[in-house]
Amino acid sequence: MRKQKIYLETTLFNHYFDEDRGLAHTSTISLFKEIAAGKYEAFTSGAVIEELVKAATEKYEKMFALIGEYNIAILTVSEEAEKLADIYVSENVIPEKYRTDGVHIAVAAVNNMDNQHELPAHRQAQDENRHREH
Repeated sequence: MRKQKIYLETTLFNHYFDEDRGLAHTSTISLFKEIAAGKYEAFTSGAVIEELVKAATEKYEKMFALIGEYNIAILTVSEEAEKLADIYVSENVIPEKYRTDGVHIAVAAVNNMDNQHELPAHRQAQDENRHREH
């Protein structure tokens, strides 16, 4: 049986270390344990790296270390993914200010990921904010 290919977006790297996030933290730790156990083939992208770099140096180093520790492959944000993210924005699928989320979705789609992993609570909050904007 083939492993599921999953795309990890930025929030997961943050919540891995943020014990104050309760369920978000424990869910993230569980996901990374499943990756370590070989249940998933994990990927992230240059877009995530660009976001991680914005963190304080110590936090960035810890989050970036997870990529090597869990053998997470880094995908390139291709021209095709950039164009797809632009379509998401131009078609009002994603507001312009959340274009980076569109890039994550596009990278996952272009690279045939089985799933894009982020935390449901995070996604729900974003969806509610987007709904209010329209």
